[in-house]
Amino acid sequence: MPSRSRSQNASKEERDLLFFTLSNPMHDGACCVLALSGILDKVLKKKGEDSRQGTLFRTAMSFLATDRGSDKQHSALRERLKTCQCKPKIRMFHESTSLPSTELLEKILWTLCLHIADYLTNLGPGKFRKAKQNISADAQPWPTCIEDVIPASRTEADVLVPIVRWAADYPGGHSVFALLAGLARFLEPFVQVLFQIPVVFLLATRHLQCALQAYDPHVDHTLQMNTFTSPLIACTGLFHAISVINMPSTMDILAKIYEELYPVAIKMEPILRSMTDQRMTVPRDWFGFVRSMRDSIGTDGTLLYGEGPLVLEPPVCFAGAFQLMTEMRNRNQCLHLACTVRIVSCTSMCSRCGIVRYCSHMCLTAAWTAPHLPHKTLCKAIRALCAATLLMDDTAWSHTVRDSARSDPTEFVGTCMALAVDIRSAQAVIEGMWSLSQAKRDSLQATNGGEDGSYGDRGHGQGDVPGYYNGVHREEELPLGDQLSEEVD
Repeated sequence: MPSRSRSQNASKEERDLLFFTLSNPMHDGACCVLALSGILDKVLKKKGEDSRQGTLFRTAMSFLATDRGSDKQHSALRERLKTCQCKPKIRMFHESTSLPSTELLEKILWTLCLHIADYLTNLGPGKFRKAKQNISADAQPWPTCIEDVIPASRTEADVLVPIVRWAADYPGGHSVFALLAGLARFLEPFVQVLFQIPVVFLLATRHLQCALQAYDPHVDHTLQMNTFTSPLIACTGLFHAISVINMPSTMDILAKIYEELYPVAIKMEPILRSMTDQRMTVPRDWFGFVRSMRDSIGTDGTLLYGEGPLVLEPPVCFAGAFQLMTEMRNRNQCLHLACTVRIVSCTSMCSRCGIVRYCSHMCLTAAWTAPHLPHKTLCKAIRALCAATLLMDDTAWSHTVRDSARSDPTEFVGTCMALAVDIRSAQAVIEGMWSLSQAKRDSLQATNGGEDGSYGDRGHGQGDVPGYYNGVHREEELPLGDQLSEEVD
C-alpha cells in the first residue's frame, strides 16, 4: 500500500508504534525500517523537552543496549528490521523513500545515537534530570538516575557489549561510536571500562579503514554520508572524546592499535585538508595527532613516552595541553596522590592555576610540596602557559577551560600560534599533567586492589550517587591557592 501524506507531527498511534517496536523489535506487531524512519523524524522534530522525549531516549537506550544473545541472534534482529512484515494498517506509516532498507537502518541508528549523545553532552558530565511527580516511570524525563543509563542489575560492561555488537558487521553500525563518546563524557566509570577493552577502538579503526576504501574523490563527501562522512565523524569523535577525558589512557590504547590506525591517518590527511566542512575539524585534528605520534610508539606496540621527550608539532602540542587542562579541571576528583577517595562530593580547585582539584585544603597543602609530583611545579607550568597566552585574567582563563564537553581547542591553538608561544611551556604542562594522571590512576588501582572502582551500591536514585544532590552536581571552588600564598616562591 503506498504511503499517504500525513501531518508533520507524529500522532499518538505513530508514537506508540515507535516505542513498541523499539521495545519489542522481534514481535510480529513491530514495524520495519520504512515506518520507523518516518515516525522517528516526526517525533524528533518536536522542539522542547517533554515526557515523550524522555520516553523516546529511555526506550532507544534500551533498544541499543539490550543483550540479544549471540551474534547470530543480533544479525536476525537486523534482518527482521530491514524486512517488511508490516500489517496493512502499519504500512500507511511507511516513509516514501528510494533508500534501500540497509541504509534506512543506518539512518535510524545514526539518528538515535547522535541524539542521545548530544543530549548527554548538553546535560553535562554526571548530571541528571529532576524526576517529576504524578507521572509514570516510563514517562519521566531521561535520565533521572544512574539506573536509567546503567540498570542496577547490570554493569557498565553489560551495557557496552551489546552496543558494540551493532558495529561488529562493518561497514554498518558505526553510529554507536558516537553513542559511546556521549556515554564516556557523561559517566566516568563507563569510560574506565571502555579503556579496558581495546578491541572497541580496534573496531572503530576498522570502520575508518572501510570509510577510506569507500571514499570517492569525484563525489562530494556530503553525498557519501553512510559510507564516509558518518563513520569518520563517529569514530574520530570517540577517539577525540576519550583523549579529552584521559589522555594517558588514550595513549595506551593508541599504542596497541597504532600500526592499523597510522596508515589510515596518512591517507586521510590529504583528503580532509581539502574539505571546509566544519564537521571535519575533529577528524582532521585527530589524524594529525596520530601522525605526529609516530616517533613515540615502539615497533612492538609499546608507548615510548617517559623514555625521552615527547615530540609533537606545535598545533598538536597546544591542543594536547588544552585538552588535558579542560579534562583535569572538569573531573570531580582529588588529585592528591595519597588521597584514597575516588569520587568526592565536593572538590575545590587551586585558585592559582585554576585547573587542578582537591577535596580539601589539607590535600592541597600536602600536594603542594609532595615528594613525588608536587603541585607547586605543575602549578607554575600552567600559570606560565596562561601568561604566554595573555589569559592571566582569572575570568578569561576560567571561561577558556571551564567545560571540556563543549570546548574546542581551535581558538586556543590559534592564540598560541599567533602569539608565537614557546612550545616548551605547553610541553611542560603536558608532561606534568600526564605524569600526575598516570600516578593518580596507579594509586587508585593499588588502593582498590587493581580495580578502578565503580558506582558502588545503586538502586536508590541519584541522591545516593557521590557528588550529586537532587540531580545537581555540587561543586565548590574555594581560593585554596591564595591560602597558600606564603608558601609560594
